[in-house]
Amino acid sequence: MGNRYYYYIIAGTMTANIVAFVPRILINSRMEGMVVAILIGSFIGMGLIYSYTTLMSKFPGKSYADILYEYTPRWFAVFFTLFTASAWFTSGFIFLMGFTFIAKRFINPEASLTSIVLLFLLPLLYGCVMDSKRLLYATEMMLVLIFPILIIIFIKAYTSGNLHWTTMKIPIVNAGHIPAYFTIAAAGYTYDGVMNLAQFNKVFTKKIKIKRGIYITMGIIGILNLVTASFIPIGINGIDGVASINYPWILTSDSFRIELGFFERIFFPFLLLFMAVAILVILHHWHVSYKFLNYALQFPNFTYKGKEVVPYLILTAFLAITLLGVQRIDEIFLFILEKWWFVIVQPLVICHAIVLYFMYRRAKKCGSLS
Repeated sequence: MGNRYYYYIIAGTMTANIVAFVPRILINSRMEGMVVAILIGSFIGMGLIYSYTTLMSKFPGKSYADILYEYTPRWFAVFFTLFTASAWFTSGFIFLMGFTFIAKRFINPEASLTSIVLLFLLPLLYGCVMDSKRLLYATEMMLVLIFPILIIIFIKAYTSGNLHWTTMKIPIVNAGHIPAYFTIAAAGYTYDGVMNLAQFNKVFTKKIKIKRGIYITMGIIGILNLVTASFIPIGINGIDGVASINYPWILTSDSFRIELGFFERIFFPFLLLFMAVAILVILHHWHVSYKFLNYALQFPNFTYKGKEVVPYLILTAFLAITLLGVQRIDEIFLFILEKWWFVIVQPLVICHAIVLYFMYRRAKKCGSLS
């Protein structure tokens, strides 16, 4: 497959985080080093993108699980495969809960959370079992349709008469503060879509080559993405008013108007577009989780009428955990969970890259790599 599909994996996560929890965490630190957090998080994120992509490209056509089982002891391979699957399921689960609450609040307040999450679960569970290549084709089709509209919306945001540039300068004045760790981690999480390469690398049978110009462009886009996600709501709602908004970009988008056919209020198309991107990102995360679980839990004799039972058990577990979670978790607890997830996930991603590096060293020592 072409290298462009690799960029779609990263772009999807970057885009979805504009509406999710990243802007709120950054905005809460607007007077406490938000600008520095964006720069440090971007530096760490781009470093991980480069190192992880470079190392995975040494094993074209192989998933992370394939590499684990080939170059590490089986007990460690099973443990780390389950560990990765659990982490990526949790990431998708938190995204799903967040956008379920958003759908209930802004689209259909009368609907129950369970009914809303069930609507999301149907395409998600189907996407888990899809072929990785077909999922990337679907990703391309969706992002190609969505990105032009999003660019128009962002241009409208930066040219809006309601945007107060003076207010946006206040976080820059306070850039001398040392940011909290979880703020840096939230900024860095924007780049963690590269971790989906753990499974999708299987479809890249040739080495992924990132040209220097494209790599620099990715870093610039990532920083602009974080700046847009945090500064625009501040410029529209005010340095104090933005503090009380749970989903800054959703309410911010309602202050824009656009003369484009039947579009006038940006709010609804913006919300629907980002929910589509969110579903796509959750699909990526759960697809990786499902494939890894299916890889680790291989029981050849565990069949029913000639069919393997484990895949159905995995999907049932995804369904059960999600339905239980939507009944027990509220928005306040979800935000706390997301905040701590950012604290935990960056060390996990770094650990993932370190293990990959040692597997690369072992493969090179064994002469398995050219």
